[in-house]
Amino acid sequence: MAAQFESLGVMPEIVKALEQDLGWDLPRDIQEEAVPTILGGADVMAAAETGSGKTGAFALPLVQVVYETLREVSSDKAQPKEVNPRMNIDDREAGLTMNDTGLLCQSRNEKQWAGARGCFGVIKGKYYYEVTCRDAGLSRVGWSLASATFNLGTDNKGYGFGGTGKRSHGNQFDAYGMAFGKGNTVGCYIDCDQGKIHWSVDGKEFNPIPIQNNSIGSAWYPAIVLKNAEVELNMGDTPFKFPPQNGYIGLKSALPDCTTIKALGKLTTGRPPLALILEPSRELAQQTHEALKSFMKYLPPPQIRASLVVGGIDNSTLIKELKEGVDIVTGTIGRVEDLLGRDLSFKNIRFFVLDEADQMMEPDNFKSIQKFYSLIPKSDKPLQVLMFSATLHSEEIKKMSEQICKFPQIIDLKGKPTVPENVDHVILKIDPTKDDSLLKSITKKIQTDGVHARDRKHPGDKEALSENIKILKAEYLCRIIEKYHMDQALIFVRTKLDGDNLHTYFRSKDQGSMLGTFSSSVLHGGKGQKEREQSLDLFKKGEVRFLIATDVAARGIHIEGLPYVINYTLPSKPEIYVHRIGRTGRSDKIGLAISLVGVNEEKVWYHTCPSRGANCSNTKLVPEGGCTIWLDESQILKDIEGLISQPVPLLNADLSLPQTADLKQYGGAKAGKEDETVYFHKHLRPVVEDLVKLEESAQRSFWSLQLKFNRKNKAK
Repeated sequence: MAAQFESLGVMPEIVKALEQDLGWDLPRDIQEEAVPTILGGADVMAAAETGSGKTGAFALPLVQVVYETLREVSSDKAQPKEVNPRMNIDDREAGLTMNDTGLLCQSRNEKQWAGARGCFGVIKGKYYYEVTCRDAGLSRVGWSLASATFNLGTDNKGYGFGGTGKRSHGNQFDAYGMAFGKGNTVGCYIDCDQGKIHWSVDGKEFNPIPIQNNSIGSAWYPAIVLKNAEVELNMGDTPFKFPPQNGYIGLKSALPDCTTIKALGKLTTGRPPLALILEPSRELAQQTHEALKSFMKYLPPPQIRASLVVGGIDNSTLIKELKEGVDIVTGTIGRVEDLLGRDLSFKNIRFFVLDEADQMMEPDNFKSIQKFYSLIPKSDKPLQVLMFSATLHSEEIKKMSEQICKFPQIIDLKGKPTVPENVDHVILKIDPTKDDSLLKSITKKIQTDGVHARDRKHPGDKEALSENIKILKAEYLCRIIEKYHMDQALIFVRTKLDGDNLHTYFRSKDQGSMLGTFSSSVLHGGKGQKEREQSLDLFKKGEVRFLIATDVAARGIHIEGLPYVINYTLPSKPEIYVHRIGRTGRSDKIGLAISLVGVNEEKVWYHTCPSRGANCSNTKLVPEGGCTIWLDESQILKDIEGLISQPVPLLNADLSLPQTADLKQYGGAKAGKEDETVYFHKHLRPVVEDLVKLEESAQRSFWSLQLKFNRKNKAK
C-alpha cells in the first residue's frame, strides 16, 4: 500500500503518516499527477473537484521540499564545528518557548506537556548539567536520543526525572529520589562509558540507573518536558550551583570528539517562511494547516514550523510565532497583508501557493496577490508557483497565471465546466408582475437587505419590483422546501446580510424552534471561528436541516450524500454556478439543484467603502459614490446556459419537476447503481464464505497432522 505513494517520490516518514494515521492507501488521481511534478520543481496549475485530494496534491510535496531544505541547511558543511550547548529551538514542540540563549525555557499550557532537546549530544565521557525550577509548574528533565519522543521518558529512547519524585522510561514511572519544585536545582548526570544515568536535587545525589544496552554508544542529548512551567538551564557557561563530583564535567567542557553537534546553522530564531499558502477562507486555511501538521508528524528533526495566519487568532500570538521563525505560512489574503513587512517577510519564499484560486480573483485580492508575488525574490533560488482551482478556464485565472507562473504544467481533471450527470438542476423564475396576489397574501414577510430604504417606491417601478423579488424569493423558497419535504439542503446566498435575514425568517416560520421544518444554521465570514465551526457541525450532524452559506465560507466543505442545493441568488460567475450545484450528486448519489431567478433587475449591496459594509447605509449606486449595483439574474442565467451549452429546465407552475414521471429519491443511489454496501454484501459475501471454509479445512488438516506426529513420537 505505502509503496504507491513512495513510487511518487514521497518520503517514507510522510507515507507512514498517510498510511497509519489518515488511512490513505492509494494516491488520488490529482495527487498522482501533481506530486511528482511539484517534486520535480515545475510550476503547476491544477483543477479537480472539491474532495478529490487537492490539498494533499500540493501539501505533500511542499512539506517534503521544505523539510529537505531545512535538513540541508542544518547539516551545512560551513557550519561552525563548535556550538555552545543549549536547547535547540529547532528540536522542540510548538508549546515550548525559549529565549535567545536557549537556556531559559517556558510552557504555559496547563493541560499538555511540551518538550525540547539540546543541540549538543554526548557519545563518551561523564557529563552534567543543571536545571533550576523558576515556578511551581511541572517538569521532567534528563537525557534522550535524537529520535525520542518529546514527552520525555514515555518511550524507550529517553530517561526523565519529574517533580513528583518519579523517574520515567518506556512510559513506566517509578518512585525515585525526592519531589522538587520552585527554587530547587536538579542535576542531570550521564556516564556514557558505563551506561548509567542519575540525578540530584540541590546537590543530593540519587542512585544511578542503567542505560539499555542497545542504546550505549548513541548520542545522548539533554532533554526537558514542561507543563505550565519555567526552568533555567546551566550547561557550564557559568559556575554550577552544585558542582558535580567523581569526574563528571559540564557539557560546556566536552571535547569535540566526544560529542555530536546538532548545529543550528541558519535555522535560527526569526527565520522567514519558505512557503506561503493562500486560502479564500479561514475554514480552508485551518483545514490545510491541520493537513500539513498531520503529514509532518513522523519527520525527524529539524522540525518544520507551520503557522496559521487568519482572523480570530490573537495578534500577539501570531507576531510571537513569526518572530520565533516559521517555515510554512497558511493564511487568508487580508490577514497576511496585515502582517506583511513589519512581522512577516517573503525574502526566503520558495513556494507560492494559491488554493481555490478561482475564489480569490476579486479585483482587490488580485492586486494583493500581485503585490505578494512582486515582493518574493526570484534570483537567488527558484520560486515554484502552484495554482489549484475548481476551474482553469476563467479569464481571471488565465490572466493571473500569465503574470506569476513560468511555463506551468497543466493538470486539468475537470475540463470545461459541465453539470455532473448525477445532478438534476432546474430554475424557478420570480416575476413580481405576475405574483401580485401572492404578495398581498403574505402575512409574514422577510426582512430585506435595506437597499431600498431611501428609495421612493411606486407600484410597478424598478425599485418596487426589486424589493418584491426579495420578498417573493423567501416565500417561494419555503414553498419549495415543503413541496419536496426537504430534510437537508445547502442554501447559497450572496451576502452575509442575506444569510442572516434568511436565517431569522426561517426561525420566525418555526416560531423560534431549532427543530422545526425550517431549522437552519448560517456560515459566512462575519461569524467568529467557533460560530462557523458550530454551524457546520450542527448541519453535518443533522441537528438542523439547512445550512445557509456564502460562496467563500462554504468553499471546500464536503457533505456526504447531500440531496439538495438551492441558489437563493445566482452567483455572478457562471463557473461558480457549476461548482455550487456540484455539491450534490456525489458518491453515485443523485441530487437536485434549484435556483431562484429574478426576471427583473434586483438592487443589491456591492460595498466599495473602507469598512466593507460594516455599518454602511450608503444606498446610492457605485457610479454615484455609493455601495449598491443593479444585478441582472436573467443575464447571468444566459451566461450559465452559454457555459454549459444547454438551457436550464423550468419548474412547473405547481413547483413540480419538468418530468414528473421521472421522480427520484434525491440523496439516494443512482438508478441502476447498487449502493456500495449492498454491492459488497451481495457479491463478496460468497467469496468470503468460501475463504472461511478453506481456512477451517486448513486448520483441521494442521491439527490432524500434529496429532499424528505426537502419537508417533509417543510410540517411539
